[in-house]
Amino acid sequence: MGDTKGDKATQPTECKIDENGRCPNMKEVGGGFDGERYSCDVCGESYYLDYEEMK
Repeated sequence: MGDTKGDKATQPTECKIDENGRCPNMKEVGGGFDGERYSCDVCGESYYLDYEEMK
């Protein structure tokens, strides 16, 4: 799973990391047969969920 983190120094309170280690405002922004892409418009954190890595 590839990760790109937003700037933690400027991360707003509503985007503080939850118990799963992710920003709770993540939304699915794309993907296809090989994975899913998630991103937060507020803090800029994003990640890619690669189905091959999950096997």
